[in-house]
Amino acid sequence: MTTWNKISKLSLGFPETEEHNHLGTPAIRVKGKIFVQRSADDNESILVKLSKPTQSSLIEEDEEVFSAPSHWGKFGWTNIKFSKVKESNMSNIIEESWITVAPKSLSKKREETT
Repeated sequence: MTTWNKISKLSLGFPETEEHNHLGTPAIRVKGKIFVQRSADDNESILVKLSKPTQSSLIEEDEEVFSAPSHWGKFGWTNIKFSKVKESNMSNIIEESWITVAPKSLSKKREETT
């Protein structure tokens, strides 16, 4: 089972990341831009930014776990009930969110070193 502490630790392992509150909830940022935010409404959910194809695929896979918020969903923001996601899957999701939000020069630099 995935927990917020594990998500936070994983997210902060990416380059140029830091944690700050946003609207009263913890949010992880890369170069000042949010890529993971804990839900204010539900202690078991997070919001991440994904590509539209990945977002659609995840929602299709399990609508109970993945959903798109009414306004922000059209920009790739995706709600995830993280307690129902395997850690290995969450790791891939967090990485995609970081790549989606990070400046291209930073994500390209990371690709070259991994």
